[in-house]
Amino acid sequence: MLLQFTLLILFGQGVARAGESTEQAYFHANQLFTQGRLEQSLEAVNQALRLNPNFVPALTLRAKLSMAFNRLAEAGRDLN
Repeated sequence: MLLQFTLLILFGQGVARAGESTEQAYFHANQLFTQGRLEQSLEAVNQALRLNPNFVPALTLRAKLSMAFNRLAEAGRDLN
């Protein structure tokens, strides 16, 4: 709970921090997604995938975002 609270403080304004982990970047992206801030969520999930290109939760979230933007071919690549 404290970790989530800390991350909300750090990322609540949509500002990514240098040195964040894959998990932190993904958590940030997911929070933005649930807030409907899709463009910002895509930027954050791409940061998570730059840190770890095989992180399945981030790939799944990016596929959801791609579908929201009607980019079905991109979504399919992330799900394969």
